[in-house]
Amino acid sequence: MAQPQASTPSAPPPPPTTLLATLKAFTKAQETRAALSRELDDALSSFLSGTPSPLTNLIPTTPEPVSASTCASEAVRPPNELELGEVLRIGFTGILEVRQEVDTLQAVLRVVFKRDDLADVLEKVEKLEGDRLKETIQRDQLRRLAVLAPEEDFTQAIADANKKRQELALEINEESREISAEIAELSADEEG
Repeated sequence: MAQPQASTPSAPPPPPTTLLATLKAFTKAQETRAALSRELDDALSSFLSGTPSPLTNLIPTTPEPVSASTCASEAVRPPNELELGEVLRIGFTGILEVRQEVDTLQAVLRVVFKRDDLADVLEKVEKLEGDRLKETIQRDQLRRLAVLAPEEDFTQAIADANKKRQELALEINEESREISAEIAELSADEEG
């Protein structure tokens, strides 16, 4: 199995120049955050259960991001603690970068496009995403404790955390619909 390698941080892309591009950048940032969250969850699940899961693009082997697994054929065992730590570090760094990107998009919406209404939606989504991340960390700590202390029953606490995470995901999706509607309207205006 290849050793985890951290990619060198690159300069952030320039802010979008149109309202439509700004909203599409937010949608892309949300997709990136969801992919990173899945990667983190898969890595931790694999570590805790002792079963391998396909490795994907959290451990880049090239400077460019890849959309499909580059290491899937190498996933013959779950990650060890060192590898898990590296995956978590890279994943959480990515999530922080997404947050910074969304903060920039909020500023662009407020200052350049004078769309406080849309910036407020992004701000609310970010708060919900932060709450969801906290709930995920709490759940994952419980999952780790369940492995370390099998005599204790953490089933209900883990289920409660998962339920709260799902509720937050629904709220995030509901808020994001306003952005999707605006994208659809702007796209239709561009075509017409």
